[in-house]
Amino acid sequence: ARQTVLAIEEALEGERTVAIGEIIRIIRELASNAFRVSIRDLADLIGRDPAITEKVISAANTLGFKTNVNPVVTIAEAIHTIGFEKIRNLAITLMLAENAGSAENSAQQREASSLSVCSGLMAQNLVEELGDQYDADFLFVCASLRNFGHLLMSSFLADRYREAKKEARISGEREAFRNEFGVTPLELGRHYLKMSNMPKPIMRTLAVVSPEQLKREARPEDAVHLYAAMSARVCEIAMDENLSPEEFDETLYGAVAPYRKSLGVTRERVLQALVAVESEISSLNQMIGVGDDSSPAVSKLRARISGEPLMQASPSNHSKVEAYAKQKVLKVTEEKKKKVVAPDGESAIDKAVDGIDRNLTSGDYVNMQKI
Repeated sequence: ARQTVLAIEEALEGERTVAIGEIIRIIRELASNAFRVSIRDLADLIGRDPAITEKVISAANTLGFKTNVNPVVTIAEAIHTIGFEKIRNLAITLMLAENAGSAENSAQQREASSLSVCSGLMAQNLVEELGDQYDADFLFVCASLRNFGHLLMSSFLADRYREAKKEARISGEREAFRNEFGVTPLELGRHYLKMSNMPKPIMRTLAVVSPEQLKREARPEDAVHLYAAMSARVCEIAMDENLSPEEFDETLYGAVAPYRKSLGVTRERVLQALVAVESEISSLNQMIGVGDDSSPAVSKLRARISGEPLMQASPSNHSKVEAYAKQKVLKVTEEKKKKVVAPDGESAIDKAVDGIDRNLTSGDYVNMQKI
């Protein structure tokens, strides 16, 4: 576990990860200063990324057009127009959404960003109808940060993360990630955010849910934790390409049912929230100039809502590509094999399969014969 943390810290300082490293640092600071950052500090933090600054201001003009006659031209004005917490959450969401929609990022990194956005919006949507009982903006931060470990691993330890995800299909996420990293994504995110002096109310929501919490009606301090955990789990299930529509319904019911006594939430209410989340993410994509067809979250949520199977890139397409490549290898003579060995000794075909596996994304159509 210590080696994993040190590897991520080293990657954050490396030149090859400047862009994503800066995004992660800004998100961490926005969240860790949730209760004490000033308007000026918030404006300065967001202002580090000119592209996001422009999009936040544009979104503020869109969201505040009913109440604001003069156009917003600065982050400070945006905060005054639509509110401090909403601008903070909007900045976090836009950064994650842009990361999820960027073709320059790996499929795993894009999906981790999508999962964070989906989780935050899901939690926010579930409690908004409850009025002032819960702080929906605070809950957004808590739920999205439950996936922070996934974002770190997929961004800086991509190859190992991909292998752990494959193994998780067989042995489960907890065992697979501990075998590969010595720590689960939730544990890594919690450790990293604790080092960042994250406020205690947020840190409490990043813990594993105990069975005792689910046996009774949740107290207010427990409810935020439970909503965040359930929202992250629901979005993880919705994004899981291995689940057929029937398996999705069954798995979703099994994930939501334990929270019925503590939160009073139903599967039907969760499905309603998924519809709202899909619409919100689609709107965010428009703000940042990302097409819905390039958004893992939108395409998958739309499929879940309509009861259609997800366009699988993994495992089925990957498995077919790998199987096809291996069949071709068997037909190659030992002499020919020597001709396709890379300088470092690794089979060129193995490298090709790994490259396909790395870059194939959800929704891709694969011509096996051409490959």
